[in-house]
Amino acid sequence: MALESIETFMANGWLGLAIPDWVILFAIVIAWPISSHFTLKNNPVEKLRQDPDARLSAYKYTMIQLWVLALAILATWFWLMRPLEMLGFQYQLDLPTIISWAVVAGLVLFFARQYYQVTHGDEAKAKLTKELDDVGEYTQFLMPRTDQEYRRSMLVAITAGITEEIIFRGYLIWLFSQFVHPWLAGALSVAVFVFLHRYQDRAGLIQVAVFATIATVLFLASGSLWPVIALHVLVDMINITVARHVLQSKNV
Repeated sequence: MALESIETFMANGWLGLAIPDWVILFAIVIAWPISSHFTLKNNPVEKLRQDPDARLSAYKYTMIQLWVLALAILATWFWLMRPLEMLGFQYQLDLPTIISWAVVAGLVLFFARQYYQVTHGDEAKAKLTKELDDVGEYTQFLMPRTDQEYRRSMLVAITAGITEEIIFRGYLIWLFSQFVHPWLAGALSVAVFVFLHRYQDRAGLIQVAVFATIATVLFLASGSLWPVIALHVLVDMINITVARHVLQSKNV
Protein backbone atom coordinates (compact mmCIF):
# COMPACT_ATOMS: atom_id res chain seq x y z
CA MET A 1 0.00 0.00 0.00
CA ALA A 2 2.82 2.34 0.87
CA LEU A 3 4.44 1.67 -2.52
CA GLU A 4 1.17 2.46 -4.28
CA SER A 5 0.92 5.73 -2.34
CA ILE A 6 4.44 6.72 -3.37
CA GLU A 7 3.70 5.91 -7.01
CA THR A 8 0.48 7.94 -6.85
CA PHE A 9 2.31 10.89 -5.32
CA MET A 10 5.08 10.67 -7.93
CA ALA A 11 2.54 10.60 -10.75
CA ASN A 12 0.19 13.29 -9.41
CA GLY A 13 2.97 15.56 -8.20
CA TRP A 14 2.31 19.24 -7.59
CA LEU A 15 0.63 21.97 -9.64
CA GLY A 16 -0.26 19.51 -12.37
CA LEU A 17 3.29 18.22 -12.89
CA ALA A 18 4.57 14.84 -11.79
CA ILE A 19 7.53 14.77 -9.41
CA PRO A 20 9.90 13.58 -12.19
CA ASP A 21 8.86 16.64 -14.21
CA TRP A 22 9.94 18.92 -11.38
CA VAL A 23 13.23 17.03 -11.06
CA ILE A 24 13.91 17.36 -14.79
CA LEU A 25 12.94 21.04 -14.76
CA PHE A 26 15.35 21.63 -11.87
CA ALA A 27 18.08 19.77 -13.78
CA ILE A 28 17.57 21.92 -16.89
CA VAL A 29 17.12 25.42 -15.45
CA ILE A 30 19.15 25.18 -12.22
CA ALA A 31 21.64 22.30 -12.12
CA TRP A 32 22.73 22.48 -15.77
CA PRO A 33 23.59 26.23 -15.74
CA ILE A 34 25.46 25.85 -12.45
CA SER A 35 27.38 22.85 -13.74
CA SER A 36 28.27 24.59 -17.02
CA HIS A 37 29.38 27.70 -15.11
CA PHE A 38 31.92 25.76 -13.07
CA THR A 39 32.99 23.69 -16.08
CA LEU A 40 33.81 26.88 -18.01
CA LYS A 41 35.44 28.49 -14.98
CA ASN A 42 37.67 25.49 -14.30
CA ASN A 43 38.53 24.88 -17.94
CA PRO A 44 39.63 28.11 -19.63
CA VAL A 45 40.76 27.89 -23.24
CA GLU A 46 44.39 28.40 -22.20
CA LYS A 47 44.18 25.25 -20.10
CA LEU A 48 42.32 23.24 -22.73
CA ARG A 49 44.93 24.02 -25.38
CA GLN A 50 47.48 22.11 -23.31
CA ASP A 51 45.40 18.91 -23.51
CA PRO A 52 45.51 17.23 -26.94
CA ASP A 53 42.37 15.24 -26.10
CA ALA A 54 40.37 18.18 -24.75
CA ARG A 55 38.04 18.41 -27.73
CA LEU A 56 37.35 14.67 -27.81
CA SER A 57 36.62 14.72 -24.08
CA ALA A 58 34.33 17.71 -24.46
CA TYR A 59 32.43 15.98 -27.27
CA LYS A 60 32.00 12.82 -25.19
CA TYR A 61 30.86 14.72 -22.09
CA THR A 62 28.36 16.73 -24.14
CA MET A 63 26.84 13.65 -25.72
CA ILE A 64 26.53 11.82 -22.40
CA GLN A 65 24.93 14.83 -20.73
CA LEU A 66 22.40 15.37 -23.52
CA TRP A 67 21.42 11.72 -23.90
CA VAL A 68 21.01 11.20 -20.14
CA LEU A 69 18.63 14.15 -19.95
CA ALA A 70 16.68 13.23 -23.09
CA LEU A 71 16.35 9.60 -22.00
CA ALA A 72 15.17 10.74 -18.56
CA ILE A 73 12.44 12.75 -20.30
CA LEU A 74 11.43 9.81 -22.49
CA ALA A 75 11.45 7.43 -19.52
CA THR A 76 9.20 9.79 -17.57
CA TRP A 77 6.93 10.13 -20.58
CA PHE A 78 6.53 6.37 -20.98
CA TRP A 79 6.18 5.76 -17.23
CA LEU A 80 3.32 8.26 -17.03
CA MET A 81 1.83 6.78 -20.23
CA ARG A 82 1.67 10.11 -22.00
CA PRO A 83 1.15 9.92 -25.77
CA LEU A 84 4.27 10.67 -27.77
CA GLU A 85 2.25 13.12 -29.85
CA MET A 86 2.15 15.41 -26.79
CA LEU A 87 5.95 15.53 -26.90
CA GLY A 88 5.98 16.43 -30.57
CA PHE A 89 6.39 13.07 -32.27
CA GLN A 90 3.57 13.69 -34.71
CA TYR A 91 3.20 11.77 -37.97
CA GLN A 92 0.51 13.77 -39.75
CA LEU A 93 1.31 15.56 -43.01
CA ASP A 94 -1.02 18.54 -42.84
CA LEU A 95 -0.39 21.95 -44.40
CA PRO A 96 1.56 23.47 -41.44
CA THR A 97 3.85 20.43 -41.36
CA ILE A 98 4.39 20.53 -45.13
CA ILE A 99 5.26 24.23 -44.88
CA SER A 100 7.65 23.48 -42.02
CA TRP A 101 9.42 20.83 -44.09
CA ALA A 102 9.63 23.30 -46.99
CA VAL A 103 11.24 25.89 -44.70
CA VAL A 104 13.68 23.25 -43.45
CA ALA A 105 14.63 22.32 -47.01
CA GLY A 106 15.16 25.98 -47.88
CA LEU A 107 17.38 26.62 -44.86
CA VAL A 108 19.44 23.49 -45.44
CA LEU A 109 19.97 24.50 -49.08
CA PHE A 110 21.03 27.96 -47.90
CA PHE A 111 23.70 26.54 -45.60
CA ALA A 112 24.77 23.97 -48.21
CA ARG A 113 25.23 26.84 -50.67
CA GLN A 114 27.32 28.65 -48.08
CA TYR A 115 29.53 25.57 -47.77
CA TYR A 116 29.97 25.46 -51.55
CA GLN A 117 30.86 29.15 -51.65
CA VAL A 118 33.41 28.82 -48.84
CA THR A 119 35.12 25.85 -50.47
CA HIS A 120 35.20 27.48 -53.92
CA GLY A 121 35.75 31.18 -53.27
CA ASP A 122 38.26 33.21 -51.27
CA GLU A 123 35.83 36.07 -50.62
CA ALA A 124 33.24 33.84 -48.97
CA LYS A 125 35.97 32.10 -47.00
CA ALA A 126 37.35 35.41 -45.73
CA LYS A 127 33.87 36.55 -44.69
CA LEU A 128 33.18 33.34 -42.80
CA THR A 129 36.62 33.48 -41.17
CA LYS A 130 35.68 36.88 -39.75
CA GLU A 131 32.33 35.52 -38.54
CA LEU A 132 34.06 32.55 -36.91
CA ASP A 133 36.43 34.88 -35.08
CA ASP A 134 33.43 36.78 -33.69
CA VAL A 135 31.75 33.78 -32.03
CA GLY A 136 34.48 33.58 -29.39
CA GLU A 137 37.65 31.63 -28.73
CA TYR A 138 35.90 28.93 -26.68
CA THR A 139 33.50 28.06 -29.49
CA GLN A 140 36.30 28.26 -32.03
CA PHE A 141 38.47 25.98 -29.91
CA LEU A 142 35.74 23.32 -29.82
CA MET A 143 35.65 23.07 -33.61
CA PRO A 144 37.34 19.86 -34.88
CA ARG A 145 40.80 19.85 -36.39
CA THR A 146 41.71 16.18 -36.86
CA ASP A 147 39.79 13.47 -38.70
CA GLN A 148 39.00 11.72 -35.42
CA GLU A 149 37.65 14.93 -33.91
CA TYR A 150 35.60 15.58 -37.02
CA ARG A 151 34.00 12.13 -36.92
CA ARG A 152 33.10 12.54 -33.27
CA SER A 153 31.81 16.06 -33.83
CA MET A 154 29.39 14.61 -36.38
CA LEU A 155 28.05 12.36 -33.62
CA VAL A 156 27.69 15.47 -31.45
CA ALA A 157 25.69 17.14 -34.24
CA ILE A 158 23.35 14.16 -34.46
CA THR A 159 23.07 13.97 -30.68
CA ALA A 160 22.35 17.68 -30.31
CA GLY A 161 19.83 17.67 -33.14
CA ILE A 162 17.82 14.87 -31.56
CA THR A 163 18.21 15.46 -27.83
CA GLU A 164 18.12 19.27 -27.71
CA GLU A 165 14.92 19.32 -29.72
CA ILE A 166 13.35 16.79 -27.37
CA ILE A 167 14.53 18.78 -24.35
CA PHE A 168 13.94 22.38 -25.42
CA ARG A 169 11.27 22.27 -28.09
CA GLY A 170 9.29 19.17 -27.17
CA TYR A 171 9.56 18.94 -23.39
CA LEU A 172 10.19 22.46 -22.10
CA ILE A 173 7.50 23.99 -24.28
CA TRP A 174 5.04 21.34 -23.11
CA LEU A 175 6.04 21.90 -19.49
CA PHE A 176 5.88 25.71 -19.60
CA SER A 177 2.57 25.44 -21.47
CA GLN A 178 1.05 23.99 -18.30
CA PHE A 179 1.30 27.50 -16.85
CA VAL A 180 1.40 29.98 -19.75
CA HIS A 181 0.30 30.30 -23.39
CA PRO A 182 2.24 27.94 -25.74
CA TRP A 183 3.87 30.84 -27.61
CA LEU A 184 5.09 32.36 -24.34
CA ALA A 185 6.25 28.88 -23.35
CA GLY A 186 8.19 28.79 -26.60
CA ALA A 187 9.81 32.15 -25.82
CA LEU A 188 10.82 30.87 -22.38
CA SER A 189 12.36 27.74 -23.89
CA VAL A 190 14.36 29.93 -26.30
CA ALA A 191 15.62 32.00 -23.36
CA VAL A 192 16.78 28.87 -21.50
CA PHE A 193 18.41 27.50 -24.66
CA VAL A 194 20.31 30.72 -25.33
CA PHE A 195 21.38 31.06 -21.68
CA LEU A 196 22.92 27.59 -21.75
CA HIS A 197 24.99 28.66 -24.78
CA ARG A 198 26.39 31.73 -23.00
CA TYR A 199 29.97 30.46 -23.43
CA GLN A 200 29.74 31.96 -26.91
CA ASP A 201 30.41 35.62 -27.61
CA ARG A 202 27.66 38.05 -28.61
CA ALA A 203 27.72 37.13 -32.29
CA GLY A 204 27.45 33.45 -31.47
CA LEU A 205 24.58 34.04 -29.05
CA ILE A 206 22.69 35.99 -31.69
CA GLN A 207 23.05 33.06 -34.10
CA VAL A 208 21.88 30.64 -31.40
CA ALA A 209 18.88 32.87 -30.59
CA VAL A 210 17.89 33.15 -34.26
CA PHE A 211 18.13 29.40 -34.79
CA ALA A 212 16.21 28.62 -31.59
CA THR A 213 13.48 31.07 -32.56
CA ILE A 214 13.11 29.55 -36.04
CA ALA A 215 13.02 26.02 -34.60
CA THR A 216 10.45 27.06 -32.00
CA VAL A 217 8.17 28.72 -34.56
CA LEU A 218 8.38 25.66 -36.83
CA PHE A 219 7.60 23.34 -33.93
CA LEU A 220 4.66 25.38 -32.63
CA ALA A 221 3.26 25.80 -36.14
CA SER A 222 3.48 22.12 -37.06
CA GLY A 223 3.29 20.45 -33.66
CA SER A 224 6.01 18.10 -34.87
CA LEU A 225 9.60 17.59 -33.76
CA TRP A 226 10.62 15.80 -36.95
CA PRO A 227 11.24 18.90 -39.11
CA VAL A 228 13.21 20.70 -36.39
CA ILE A 229 15.27 17.61 -35.59
CA ALA A 230 16.20 17.28 -39.27
CA LEU A 231 16.99 21.00 -39.46
CA HIS A 232 19.14 20.95 -36.32
CA VAL A 233 21.15 17.87 -37.31
CA LEU A 234 21.82 18.98 -40.89
CA VAL A 235 22.63 22.61 -40.07
CA ASP A 236 25.02 21.56 -37.29
CA MET A 237 26.77 19.06 -39.57
CA ILE A 238 27.16 21.60 -42.37
CA ASN A 239 28.34 24.38 -40.05
CA ILE A 240 30.89 22.13 -38.34
CA THR A 241 32.19 21.02 -41.75
CA VAL A 242 32.45 24.62 -42.94
CA ALA A 243 34.22 25.72 -39.75
CA ARG A 244 36.70 22.86 -40.03
CA HIS A 245 37.50 23.82 -43.62
CA VAL A 246 38.11 27.45 -42.60
CA LEU A 247 40.26 26.52 -39.61
CA GLN A 248 42.33 24.12 -41.70
CA SER A 249 43.02 26.88 -44.21
CA LYS A 250 44.16 29.08 -41.30
CA ASN A 251 46.28 26.23 -39.86
CA VAL A 252 44.68 26.87 -36.45
